[in-house]
Amino acid sequence: MANLIVVLFAVMAIVTGAVSLTGAALGSASSASDAWNQKSERTGAAGRTELTLITADINSTGTDIDISIRNTGQTALTEFTWWDVLIQYYDTANNVNLNAAWLTSTTTSPVSGEWAVQGIYLDAANATAEVYEPNVLNPGEEMIIRANISPTIPTQTNNQVTIATPNGIRLTAPFTR
Repeated sequence: MANLIVVLFAVMAIVTGAVSLTGAALGSASSASDAWNQKSERTGAAGRTELTLITADINSTGTDIDISIRNTGQTALTEFTWWDVLIQYYDTANNVNLNAAWLTSTTTSPVSGEWAVQGIYLDAANATAEVYEPNVLNPGEEMIIRANISPTIPTQTNNQVTIATPNGIRLTAPFTR
């Protein structure tokens, strides 16, 4: 009888251990599946996102740059304060003295080292305002970003702007003053 009780406890311990291990394995598989689904969503959104530079206009003082971009992808874009804007520019004529500025986002008028969204439009050149979902850069819409840098950009220089979105899309485009 004593042997039967020991065997019964041993069998219960083995069954309890097997159930615990099975639960842990299923939990790990579920976590891995969730992570894979999240990665697939991010990859899909990034694959459907595309930005195109329309113009990069530098004002007469050479400090303010109005960058017009178009959402040519299929994903609506928001969270502009999380975007990165970098400007590589020369501060002397003949493309000498390369500067790189990683600008900080602001919601007010930008000062040196800052950038801000000036507006989102159906047609930025004609200032035709967006109608659907204000403050969201939907597919086909255009956005004007104003960047303010110092030192100034002289004329006859070749420069570059890079804009990166939170979902990993990057637009890098040259511009000349």
